[in-house]
Amino acid sequence: GTYGAAAFFSPFFGGMLADRVLGRTRSVLIGGAMMMFGHFAMAFEPLLFPALALVALGNGLFIPPLAVQVGKLYGDGDARRDQAFSAYYMGINLGGFLAPLVCGSLGETYGWHWGFAAAGVGMLVGLVIYMLNRRLLPPDTALERIEKKERTPLTSEDRKALVMLIGVVAVVILFRIAYEQSGNTIALWVSDRTDRHIGGWDVPATWFQSINPLGIILLTPPLMVFWRERRDAGHHPNLFHRMALGCVLAALASLVM
Repeated sequence: GTYGAAAFFSPFFGGMLADRVLGRTRSVLIGGAMMMFGHFAMAFEPLLFPALALVALGNGLFIPPLAVQVGKLYGDGDARRDQAFSAYYMGINLGGFLAPLVCGSLGETYGWHWGFAAAGVGMLVGLVIYMLNRRLLPPDTALERIEKKERTPLTSEDRKALVMLIGVVAVVILFRIAYEQSGNTIALWVSDRTDRHIGGWDVPATWFQSINPLGIILLTPPLMVFWRERRDAGHHPNLFHRMALGCVLAALASLVM
């Protein structure tokens, strides 16, 4: 639980380091290398805690600048930007689907050292691909400097937007409290409290981590078509209504558990 919390909190500082000190490309390379060495270190049991720290901190440097670089590939107002983020998010979920099947199977069948080492190899391959294609990345702009500027008072529209942003953040926090149990509580529940025996074969507990990204991969395209058809028909879906529906589904899942 501490490791998971650290991995999610570190991007708060990693994003500032990428913008103001390291630059985005260098931040991705350093963060990716830290995660790679962290996974290789996890193959050696005495290094488990330093390895977890490397992965958590590396994640903080790796994640924030990547999303910014995807957005910077296109100019303002370019409709392809939304499609690029959809492809980026789909890639994340494809990795989330394959990783438990590959690394989890190696870990449960041959030993966790092999599973962690496989994750390190995957990170190495990703870094090599990233470095070979650096020329295609948007150039790093000059690092932002903190300057004292005269602050203008907020308008009524600014205040409304700020209140809405705080509301969205609050909803996301509550949703994530339930959603992120998949990395600890649900993983233990599947391993210790779930009958995984099917026809003489025990389904690896790690495979259950692939269910969520698989659902996203399969359901995102038809959902996109559905919302587009609704929009074309003159029904503009309210963003908060969609978020509320997701929260209801997550709550029902928790009730089932």
